[in-house]
Amino acid sequence: MKKLIVVLATVIVAVATQAASVKWTCTNVYVDSSNKADGVAYLMLESDVANFNSLAGDTAGINAAVAKAKYSFTPSTAGTYSLTKTNAELGLSDGVAYGNAYLVIFNGATVADSTGFYVTPSKGLTTLGGDNTASIAFGSQATASKNAANWASTTGGSDPGGTPEPTSGLLLLVGAGILGLRRKRA
Repeated sequence: MKKLIVVLATVIVAVATQAASVKWTCTNVYVDSSNKADGVAYLMLESDVANFNSLAGDTAGINAAVAKAKYSFTPSTAGTYSLTKTNAELGLSDGVAYGNAYLVIFNGATVADSTGFYVTPSKGLTTLGGDNTASIAFGSQATASKNAANWASTTGGSDPGGTPEPTSGLLLLVGAGILGLRRKRA
């Protein structure tokens, strides 16, 4: 029995050390022209969240998209996001083409306390097998997001599918009431 346990432990260690990993990097991330970002980042697959940029101002949509993220992490130093994880840790399979992936970086420690987010340009992601490491660098490493206009609002702004303004809602109710009265009389 001891021999079997030792063999099993050896196999598990061998598999763990041979697992392929993916290294993600994005440097020079600025909230504005002089302040480097130090908020939380999320690793996303484009197949899970087709167009994160369209969620500007839609808090519920942003939270739903973040829930599908492969991993969240904070920068090693301000403005520098780097992460090395095995495919298994990221919920990815070895040797698979997943299409595009991107990082969504918030300007707060959590999505709830953030006022803005920055989405890196998408990059193709194909995981490797064996003991290989796939490195993905997002965006221009010299000027990843130095323009503050690249940051979108997490609250307010456009609200696709959201509730109408009170005035619009009131006008809609009045119009529906008038139509109802006209139908009753006819």
